[in-house]
Amino acid sequence: MSSRPSGRPASASTAARESRSAHCRDSPSRCTHSLGRGDVGSDVKRLQRFLFGQGFTYVPVSGVFDDATFRGVAQYQRNRGITGDPPGVFGPATRTSWEAAERSMAPAPATGPPGSRRVAG
Repeated sequence: MSSRPSGRPASASTAARESRSAHCRDSPSRCTHSLGRGDVGSDVKRLQRFLFGQGFTYVPVSGVFDDATFRGVAQYQRNRGITGDPPGVFGPATRTSWEAAERSMAPAPATGPPGSRRVAG
């Protein structure tokens, strides 16, 4: 059985959350389950990095979905008018908003404006 950050043995529900979280390797936006208080793993850590990068600097990047992460998700939802998930829960509606934000933050291709040419010097 795995242990929690406190060093105490994980309960069966915590172990199930950790196992479920292990399926979300790249991004919380690829997860098929909701993330909430008590969840742990790399998907939570990526969510926390995103929230921190969005200005929620009180959210620690620890990989543990704690009260600060809950508050950050809830504030993100309020700021964007997301009502399809319970407040503070990273579910399908919040995930959809996350994906749109990630796409808009993606770096632009390293090409010049249309019709431009690079002239060799």
